[in-house]
Amino acid sequence: MFSFLKRKGFTLIELLVVIAIIAILAAILFPVFAQARETARKASCQSNLKQMGNAWYMYAQDYDETSNINTWNSRTFGDQPPGVGGFGLLQIFGQRLQPYIKNYQVLRCPSDAFPWTSTDTQEVPSVRLVGSYMHNSYGRWRMAEIQAPADFFIIWDTSGPPTCTQGNNAWIGTENINSTFSWGSRDCFAARHQDQINMLYADSHVKTVRCAQVFPCGNAGFNPSNVRSPANPNSCWNRYSNKPNYTANNGRAVPVMTCP
Repeated sequence: MFSFLKRKGFTLIELLVVIAIIAILAAILFPVFAQARETARKASCQSNLKQMGNAWYMYAQDYDETSNINTWNSRTFGDQPPGVGGFGLLQIFGQRLQPYIKNYQVLRCPSDAFPWTSTDTQEVPSVRLVGSYMHNSYGRWRMAEIQAPADFFIIWDTSGPPTCTQGNNAWIGTENINSTFSWGSRDCFAARHQDQINMLYADSHVKTVRCAQVFPCGNAGFNPSNVRSPANPNSCWNRYSNKPNYTANNGRAVPVMTCP
């Protein structure tokens, strides 16, 4: 009688087939997992903006229906302390809202690889802030000025250096309440959520939008009057003409004229 030896283990061909199957499954599933992670980060970012929106409203209620300031130039509204020269003190929106938010982590988007870092010098002692968002203009609007709260942009995704020309001043946003976006530039918009931007509006709702819904910067959503701005030679379309892009996922630069 013949005795047959039982085979122990797999042949090389069988192992290669199993490895190939695993590699195919990984190639299919890994992008799905990455997309699911980004969806969760986007939701966390939206939650941050929602908290800032609630704080923005509470601040206005406490200050005679006037929103918080956000400026690099404390002379703008007569806030320059005696004896302080130059442009004065930095008054960053994130610090102005802290009494209502009580959490500095809310200023950070979990998808932002390049947050800005700046110091609020209005506070004594000064407060160092790290953030992922930009505030529209100087702020300090009378609530009655805002004609269409559901369309008016308040705070949105941005990034610091090296993706944004303004670098650590990315929080400044628009320079002038009358001339739309003459300070900020298009590359400071960070469409890091699957090529989309999280945006907080004045009625406190948050929406994820494509850049084509934001640009051009004459968009009425930048103005409390809800009226489009005329073409401006210093607008974000023309300033920094060597960098005609906005920032998408992982710092990737995308031409604004080919918005997804």
